[in-house]
Amino acid sequence: MGYKIDVVKSKVLQPVVHTIFSVSSDKVLGVDVSRWQGLMDWEKCFNAGAKYAFIRAGSVDSYTGVNYKDVYFDINSSVAYQYMPVGYYWFFRPNYSPTSQADYFTRLIENTERKLPAVCDIEVDGGLNNYYVEKNTKIFCDRLEYNLGEKPLIYTSQGFWHDSIDCAVNVPTWAVRLDLWVANFTVYPTPAMPITWSEKGWTFWQWSADGNLRGPEFGAESKSIDLNYFNGSYEDFLKYIKDGGVVPPPGNGGNIVTVEGKLLKVLVSSLRIRNGPGTNYSIVGGLTTGDQPVELSTTKDSYGNDWSNIGWKQWAAKLYNGIKYMEYVRDE
Repeated sequence: MGYKIDVVKSKVLQPVVHTIFSVSSDKVLGVDVSRWQGLMDWEKCFNAGAKYAFIRAGSVDSYTGVNYKDVYFDINSSVAYQYMPVGYYWFFRPNYSPTSQADYFTRLIENTERKLPAVCDIEVDGGLNNYYVEKNTKIFCDRLEYNLGEKPLIYTSQGFWHDSIDCAVNVPTWAVRLDLWVANFTVYPTPAMPITWSEKGWTFWQWSADGNLRGPEFGAESKSIDLNYFNGSYEDFLKYIKDGGVVPPPGNGGNIVTVEGKLLKVLVSSLRIRNGPGTNYSIVGGLTTGDQPVELSTTKDSYGNDWSNIGWKQWAAKLYNGIKYMEYVRDE
């Protein structure tokens, strides 16, 4: 998001202005995160004033066309919803099967605790002309709506939408029925709007991204983080989110986070705990034979090794270089 990733084939025309102004007290503030933010401290994010979060679920590889989930999707989806309402976005590539992408995205999020709409993040054209970018974006959105039974949200910018979809002879009226999450990094009090939504207006506005240096403030490992506003009061926001109501923060000031997980058993005499899923991360503890940590989520490193998340910023290898370090405890 924020046009900081996958820009090789992007045709983003609007200039990026790095805004570092303060958060408005009368706006409903939220964040959106992906692997670029690293491991998130969601308690800190909540305490900084974030009222909601959009989490990157995944995308499709620009070279192989293989769908994949974001490396931090599992841990973010396991924890974030306990602090604030969440939604998920998919970085859509129109030059690959829109149906395959929508179905994969659906499988990732259909059983998560989400209160915000699923998002089609459209900011690259994949080398296609306007006709096919629009056609495949519509197919993706229609399929997502069919799968989930709800209208998706569209994330885009005025520059990209006008250049790659919304030309003068082909205004996509089908998109008007979908809400808009607009990206526009400006010093002005309102965002630049794609003409498709000029009358309806925006629902979410991503107003600050790269260069704002506010990542640590909102619990990110990265220097910066994407910040967003909801177009309405907090009461309006509560009416907007799925099923109504707001998810309260965890008890004890947010110090204890309870999530369902799978019980593991350590098979080796010494197993290092690291603060990320890979041997390049720092050692923060250890386990020994017979210990039974709870697996909150799993992921693979770049070499295909299996890592288990067993606590906040705590990861241990489950299968590494073909050696099994932990296994699931089976019910007797």
